Amino acid sequence: GNKEITYEAMKKIIKFESVSSDQQEYFLRVLQAMTSEQRSELLKFSTGRVRLPAQSSGEMTLHVDRANGVRDRLPTASTCFNQFHMPQYSSFDKALKMITVAIEYTGTFENRWKKKEKENYFILLYKVIFLKNKKNVRNKMRRL
Repeated sequence: GNKEITYEAMKKIIKFESVSSDQQEYFLRVLQAMTSEQRSELLKFSTGRVRLPAQSSGEMTLHVDRANGVRDRLPTASTCFNQFHMPQYSSFDKALKMITVAIEYTGTFENRWKKKEKENYFILLYKVIFLKNKKNVRNKMRRL
């Protein structure tokens, strides 16, 4: 797919489910206010993908549904199902702020996880090397 994600291309893949017309308008206005990079982050937040599929394929739908009982909070997503769970927002400004915060900080968790994986890897590596050397020392001691 194309790196550049336009408002028009993104709008074509969106399907609203149980979202009121005023909330749909907020979402579409937020989408329009975003840069291509932010739309890519929204796509990543909602689907795990950073690019839209080739325009002719038509294989992808972003389902925007209502997060029941939630008002003026951060949205959530189910990436396996290409679902964006949208809380009810009291204004466009609140929707813009909350959606922007959610997509901007998505990578933070991933980066922390990767850092933690690296730490765990080095701890494991240290233990393997230490235990291996400890075993070699024991074997040498037995030979004496």
